[in-house]
Amino acid sequence: MGTEEFEHKGRTAFLTFLEEAAEGEAAVEASREFTELVELVKTAALLKSGKAKGRITLAIDIAIDDKGTASIDYSVATKRPKRPATTGIMFVGTGGGLTAVHPRQMPIPGTERQRPRHVAREQAPRVVGRPAPVSAEQGSEEGSDS
Repeated sequence: MGTEEFEHKGRTAFLTFLEEAAEGEAAVEASREFTELVELVKTAALLKSGKAKGRITLAIDIAIDDKGTASIDYSVATKRPKRPATTGIMFVGTGGGLTAVHPRQMPIPGTERQRPRHVAREQAPRVVGRPAPVSAEQGSEEGSDS
């Protein structure tokens, strides 16, 4: 049955209803979510080197009062594909904390790992922007090059 067959009997085809519901916002939101979901599933499938799946759900609540007025509420929900998890290995250090370096591994010269930038350094804070004060002895030594 085509759309015309429903409409001529006073019925509304679903696609026509969807385009008119909430002044077209239901169709626009469902289309936007659908397009985004397809891209996310495609990307997840490429990252996993296999299959990925998602789901889009359009819920429509219809309430009709005794005067024949219909109230339409809708919601669009998506179930996005899960991101692939990465597994890391760490070791329990001598102090009980976790470390990426095996606690009994002796350092090999030239292969010391650089400390990540986000790890606080155990050094005195330095002041940036001001030169160190020059003492009277330093000032006289610098000027006596002749």
